[in-house]
Amino acid sequence: MDIGETHHTRWFHPGRDEKDGAPGSYRVDEDGHVEVHIFETFDGEGSLAFMPDESVPDILLGEVFREAVTLIGCRSVGGKTGVTSQQDIRIRPQYAIEGSIYLTSEDELRVTSLRLRFTDQDAWTNWKPFSVEKMRKPEGLESASVTFSRPADLAALVDGGRLSLIDDSYVHEDTITHRTELQAQSRFEYVLDEPVPIHDAMSRYGYPLQVLLLTATGQMPGAISVRATNPAWVEDVEVSAFQTAWVTLRRFHGGHAGLAPNSLSYLHRLEDFDFAVQLPRVLASVTKHRLAFERYAEMLSKRGGGDQSQFVNLTQVIDAYDRSNHPGEKRSGAFYVPVERMDLELDQFISALVDGTDRWGFYVGKLRNIVLHGDPRARELVADPRPLHAAFEALSLLFEASVLVGFGFTVARARELVEARHPFWARAKNIKENFPALIDFVGETPPVR
Repeated sequence: MDIGETHHTRWFHPGRDEKDGAPGSYRVDEDGHVEVHIFETFDGEGSLAFMPDESVPDILLGEVFREAVTLIGCRSVGGKTGVTSQQDIRIRPQYAIEGSIYLTSEDELRVTSLRLRFTDQDAWTNWKPFSVEKMRKPEGLESASVTFSRPADLAALVDGGRLSLIDDSYVHEDTITHRTELQAQSRFEYVLDEPVPIHDAMSRYGYPLQVLLLTATGQMPGAISVRATNPAWVEDVEVSAFQTAWVTLRRFHGGHAGLAPNSLSYLHRLEDFDFAVQLPRVLASVTKHRLAFERYAEMLSKRGGGDQSQFVNLTQVIDAYDRSNHPGEKRSGAFYVPVERMDLELDQFISALVDGTDRWGFYVGKLRNIVLHGDPRARELVADPRPLHAAFEALSLLFEASVLVGFGFTVARARELVEARHPFWARAKNIKENFPALIDFVGETPPVR
């Protein structure tokens, strides 16, 4: 399927003949957004109310360049219609499935294997399977040779199946231009113990890998490719050499173009992990702290937010993470409680950065109350945002280190990784220099315990 191009097709209901369908179009953009239009009513009649046809089925089928397309979770999001059968109705599906077969029943919409590739994945993996040797003379290049050494697969047993990281590199030779492309890449692959509904599989197994890369880069990765299969799909189907039991899942997966492979902004890379031991911990941690990670991703995506908005968003991330880490803890409402607890769990990592300021979480908690509740004093932070800068950086480092511990790193190793991330020295300097301004702004002293 050509990404970015509009393909014309006929959409029809499951169980009906394609000839009874309605003409329409299908397009997938580079971010995975699926754009569907229907240009005629299915019954061939117009609407005297000039309203779009509301009888759009949950599942729609179509064929695009000899490829079966199944739209799941369809709903109308507006468009144009009239007294004739002609219309232009926009359909937004939950996701689209492209492959050799149509999948329509609840049993069919289950997968046993997933293959996923994300932006930043190859830079995070840092596999270098190709090595090039060149010999030059004064006249120019004399000879060159390329050696490919396939990296060993990595595997881990996770809840409900097995996760692998597999080399997926390839060599493409263009016989017309005489150019050869060497592409080093990898894929994550799940083999599940039993069929899992597609939506649950993406949420349970795909999303944690996105969070893994999110915590490494500070940016939600996009999905380059999502493929799925289930042997039951082709049990009674004769698959030709030009067909495959694998289908492509199209769904908006967010993400950006990718962080530079040599960037010093990576918090962690594959080489820092014991894959078999820690990847199951990653999946468990993301499941446990789902709300905190969703809020964290949302916070990072709101680049247009001001200092006060970003600070409040981060306090919500911290609170959500501590709540899921200590679900039975009775809450007093004082924000310094989860902050100080998380710092103690990190052997007072942040306390050392604020030069041992006693009860530093108290001052951050007071600042949160002022900003969150719209206290008139919050206006002062527009002219002098130093208290916000100090508090935001302290909470950011607190969260990053806590996440790494949740991913199975020791506290000491988690602190090392945070300190190795660029520009940690500038962030630590920001905290030390601006925390006194935060103390002065609060203007109170912590109560005696």
